[in-house]
Amino acid sequence: MQTPSQNSHKFCAVVILLCLVVIVYLAVGCVSPPTTVTHTTTSTKPSINVYFNPGGNCTARIVDEINLAKKEILVQAYSFTSKPIADALIDAHKRIGRTGSVTILLDKSQLKARGSQRMRCQKNNIPIFNDEHSGIAHNKIIIIDGKTLITGSFNFSEAAETSNAENILIIKGYPDIISRYIQNWLTHEGHSSPFDD
Repeated sequence: MQTPSQNSHKFCAVVILLCLVVIVYLAVGCVSPPTTVTHTTTSTKPSINVYFNPGGNCTARIVDEINLAKKEILVQAYSFTSKPIADALIDAHKRIGRTGSVTILLDKSQLKARGSQRMRCQKNNIPIFNDEHSGIAHNKIIIIDGKTLITGSFNFSEAAETSNAENILIIKGYPDIISRYIQNWLTHEGHSSPFDD
C-alpha cells in the first residue's frame, strides 16, 4: 500500500510528463510549412538531445556531430572563438570540400574580436560571410547535411564551454523544423557579404 506522499509524487510526475508532451506538441504544431528550400532532408530517426554547460561537454557534442558530416555544414554564429569547433569545421571542409561545402555566417563583431577563429577558417578556404544586416547576428546554429540541427544559447566560444551557463539542442529527424532553419540561414546568407580584411 502506498502512502499519500508516494501517491502525490506519482501524480506530480504524471502531470510533469503530460506538460512536457503538450509543450512538444505545441512547439511542433507552431511550425508552419517551410517555403521553397533548395536543400533536401533525408529520413533520420527522430531525436532531440539537450545538453547544459557547465558539465555537459557541449563543445565535444558539437565536434562529434561535425565529424559525422558527409556533404554540407551551414553555420551561423555570434561569437566564434572555440578552437576545437574551428578545427572540426576545417577538418570537415578538407574531408567534404570536393563534393560538399562548409559555409559560415558570422556577426560583424568577429571582424575584430579577440581570439576569433574566423581568420583560421578563411585561411583554410572556408567561405565566411559578415551577417551585418541585423543589429546583432545572434543566431547560434549548425545544420549538418540538412538533417541535423544544433542550436541553443551556446556561443561557439571557449567561455561558453568553460565559464557560462549554456545549453544546446541537437535535433535530428524533424525535416519541417530543420527546413525552416535552412530557409532562415539562406535568408541571412542573401544579405551577407564576405569579410574584408
